[in-house]
Amino acid sequence: MADRAGRLNAWVADHFLVAAVIFVAWTALAFAHLLVPHHLVTSDGHLIDASTVQRGGYNVWAYRNLAYSDIYRLYAERGLFGHPLPYLHTAIEYPVVTGLFIWAASLAPGVQAYFLVSAIGLLVAGLLALRLLRDLIPESYHFFALTPLLLVYSLLNWELLGIFLLVLGWWFVRRDRWAAGGVAFALGTFAKLFPAIAVPFLAAELVRRRQPRKLAGAAVAFVVTSLVVNLPFALLGWHNWTFFIRFNTTRSVSGLLSLTSNVAVADGLEALVVLGAIAVGVRAVLRGGSPERAAAFAFAAFLLVNKVYSPQYLLWLLVMALIAGWPGWTMLLLSIAGLVDYFGTFGGLYLTNASTAQSVSSRRIADLLDVVVPLFRYGGIALSTLGTALRSRLRPVTAAGEGKLEAA
Repeated sequence: MADRAGRLNAWVADHFLVAAVIFVAWTALAFAHLLVPHHLVTSDGHLIDASTVQRGGYNVWAYRNLAYSDIYRLYAERGLFGHPLPYLHTAIEYPVVTGLFIWAASLAPGVQAYFLVSAIGLLVAGLLALRLLRDLIPESYHFFALTPLLLVYSLLNWELLGIFLLVLGWWFVRRDRWAAGGVAFALGTFAKLFPAIAVPFLAAELVRRRQPRKLAGAAVAFVVTSLVVNLPFALLGWHNWTFFIRFNTTRSVSGLLSLTSNVAVADGLEALVVLGAIAVGVRAVLRGGSPERAAAFAFAAFLLVNKVYSPQYLLWLLVMALIAGWPGWTMLLLSIAGLVDYFGTFGGLYLTNASTAQSVSSRRIADLLDVVVPLFRYGGIALSTLGTALRSRLRPVTAAGEGKLEAA
């Protein structure tokens, strides 16, 4: 049985078209599942009020049907039907690259067309990421297409855009195109911030290899791209441009740090843990370790202590773990944890919504979900990270520029 599964796995890896079809199938199912019914759309194509408690509004429908998407919610909440320019005419709680993607999609007529354009754009980004992953990790890239997390997270948010830019950055640097990699990582950072986790480890790799020119070229490309993307909006719409920062710094504490309700204390603990993980990873890379693995471990540490956690973050960890060569069982574990997280989180939101009739049984189920969801979420992250760390130490890439990793 194991040999048969291994042969099937190898066959899928050898046939990119099969993996791509599976990826498209997951995304198409996600689109069909998330598509809102006609009674939630007004005659002029707007989404009916997306407030949390309005019984006839989007949120309650989405929570009840376990079919929530920020793509829809933002359309109504930020008035995207009026096509306002992000950061100039309206505040958007996402970095500039994602904000511009959202604006471009909002030019489509009506909320359903906007969702369709968004889905197509994200599908293309995901397929491009899959193709680049095939070059980086040819024996395991297809796990990205196989994970059922795509069903629940591919269209929940704009993650696939940032993931594509993250993978593009790694693809460039593993072809020794460091300046292009700097551009890609900068664009990825200002799509979702998470790709920035790789930057210190790549810098450490170039220091280890004693290649200051490439380090300077990558740094200049990163800084210049960041300025080109952000400076116009910062100058012309400072208050709206900084809304992303204010929105995240003032959010209440949840997750493992919820033992303290003090936002400043939570921020300090998070910074301490993440900076410590980065320091350990940089030291490992300077001693010959893999930047890919250092980035994945540091990101896992970030997820464990992040004061605000969103379920779709596990899709990011799965991709980083794939690039880092984590063992296959971690992909399964992260997928299970991510599915439990999605259905448990949004099921709990429905049960505790102010418009939902409360009962003893619904409260008991909600209380149970409050225990089960964090157990799977943080347990999945911790077990996959610790299991990988125990299985092997950080090791260098076999041949810099070829994009192949040593077996974990």
